[in-house]
Amino acid sequence: MEKQTLNFENGLEMMGGDAELYRELIEEFMKNGGIDVEEMTKLTNAHDYDAAASKVHRLKGSSATIGGERLQEICAQAEAIYRGKAEGDPLPLLPEIDKRYNEFIAELKKALEKLQ
Repeated sequence: MEKQTLNFENGLEMMGGDAELYRELIEEFMKNGGIDVEEMTKLTNAHDYDAAASKVHRLKGSSATIGGERLQEICAQAEAIYRGKAEGDPLPLLPEIDKRYNEFIAELKKALEKLQ
């Protein structure tokens, strides 16, 4: 099955059905989530893969917690490369992470309207 930008039902289920908690976590993610592609590019070019992997890992986990399937998926791919568990160049993934992050934020805004 194709991954969703936001799996609202799954995200709410992960909160035990607590809509207020889900709303709070969405708001927190929107305030503090995301990664700076320019910073990630600098880390990658400097071969600071541990720092880059840590940032991608954090975004992967926080987006997964609230139902961000497509963002989680691309972050997992980048993290695997940074950690040496997969081959490839992580640089081409960074714009895609940014794109999926922005799509996720748009869906989260819609979700907040549902939770009001």
